[in-house]
Amino acid sequence: EIAQCLVGSEMCIRDRSCSDDNDSDSNNNGDNSVLLGSWGEDMGGGEFFEFTFYSDNTGVMNVYKKNGGKDPDPFAYTFDKDNMRLTIIFDSDPEPPVVYNVKVSKGVLKLNCVSGDFDNFTLYKTKDAKI
Repeated sequence: EIAQCLVGSEMCIRDRSCSDDNDSDSNNNGDNSVLLGSWGEDMGGGEFFEFTFYSDNTGVMNVYKKNGGKDPDPFAYTFDKDNMRLTIIFDSDPEPPVVYNVKVSKGVLKLNCVSGDFDNFTLYKTKDAKI
């Protein structure tokens, strides 16, 4: 009986570890829910940046100008929640991808650029994701 218990426990552990491996997407987007929705920051000088993240790993960065203009820049992204690492590939300029270290807390999304020569952002939640 003890041997059967040990074999059963081992099988359970193996199943759990295999299921964890299979549950995460190949592009490391296991749980992007902390990003979903729109996040904005007033950059001064009459510009407001807004990032919108969708559940299908796409998004758009809008730059709103003081004169009422809007420049949308669609992107695809991957998010590694374990390492809090976000990679964005802008449609307008896909190389190099922009890589950020991410911190999320109480409606604030901090993006610290670590690769891709882009701005750092402290963004505030402006809209929740559409379900």
